[in-house]
Amino acid sequence: MKKIFTFICFVLMFTALCGCNSKSNLDEMFEFGSMVDNTYTIKNVKSKEITSIEIPSTYQGKKIKRIGRGAFENCSKLKNATIPEGIEEIDAYAFRGCTALTNILIPNSIKEINYSAFDDCTSLNYNIYENGKYLGNNNNYYVALIAGIDKDVSSFTVNENCNVIYENALNNFSKLKTIDMHYSITYIGTNAFNGCSSLETFLVPNYIRHFDASWFSYCSSLKSITLSAGIETISIPYMFGCTSFSEFNVYSTNPRFAAKDGVLYSKDLKTLLVYPIAKTGDNFSIPSYVETVAAGAFDGNKYLKSLSMWAIIKTLRKDAVINCNSLHTVNFKGTMNEWIALDNANLGWDHSFSVNTVNCSDGSLNRGSS
Repeated sequence: MKKIFTFICFVLMFTALCGCNSKSNLDEMFEFGSMVDNTYTIKNVKSKEITSIEIPSTYQGKKIKRIGRGAFENCSKLKNATIPEGIEEIDAYAFRGCTALTNILIPNSIKEINYSAFDDCTSLNYNIYENGKYLGNNNNYYVALIAGIDKDVSSFTVNENCNVIYENALNNFSKLKTIDMHYSITYIGTNAFNGCSSLETFLVPNYIRHFDASWFSYCSSLKSITLSAGIETISIPYMFGCTSFSEFNVYSTNPRFAAKDGVLYSKDLKTLLVYPIAKTGDNFSIPSYVETVAAGAFDGNKYLKSLSMWAIIKTLRKDAVINCNSLHTVNFKGTMNEWIALDNANLGWDHSFSVNTVNCSDGSLNRGSS
């Protein structure tokens, strides 16, 4: 009995010591940050001299979900890195400047790889599928499409097991007309299709939650974009160089957005979000159910000469009309007093520098008159 008691005490003491050492070792290697969802992020590695690293999946009994901004940046001696299942995001600059990094395992759980995460990782070995370079793991070689190979192709097929398309992945594939992507894609990086000047249409994969127009800078032939049911948020700055873009389409099952005649609205149709840059027609009449025109909604349209709107509109966001150099007249379906109140309450909505006449139901005035 005495031997059994001694053995149990030894086991308990060893377990306790291991637990303390494990936490202590992690704290000696990494700086951690807590996240609002009760998980952790790796903020920093404490030694830039590491040559190999296996990133932990938990800390203090809680899941590690994110590799933070610049966490391993400029670890110039790092050759091998293993990221465990459970990690969902690799933040910006995470491995930037790891010039000796040859092998890295990316888990299937990855949902997002932010910009410049692997910039200047000049020694990386990639997994090749058809015309693409991928990073992955031993069970799935194709988790993340990092870059295309031959820029002279007219079509590109993304591996069906791919989750992430890295920034600039198909940059300047100027002859590319079609991109075949599986619905499993969860993230597309900034400028992923920059300079794809032959691309005419694009269907956003269904698992994508955020749509960013910056994917398509200088896609000069792009005419139509279809938002799938999964899109929850959008970011639509000026679509640089997308001089042919004329139509948004939205799946009817999308709960947040809708399109009518190529124009993008909120689902309830009360907010006009985007009037495409190359949508034709001299005049557009904002529908009577619209109450808000979003920032940059009429950014850069080259055909509009007049814009009609109803008195129900209460909010014209900053730069709602901008860079519309042919637009010179607003037809307001309300009184002059109503127009003056609307205009004065929404300073900065028109930076087209060309709207000079407002026709109201009881007369006309110059914009800015009071």
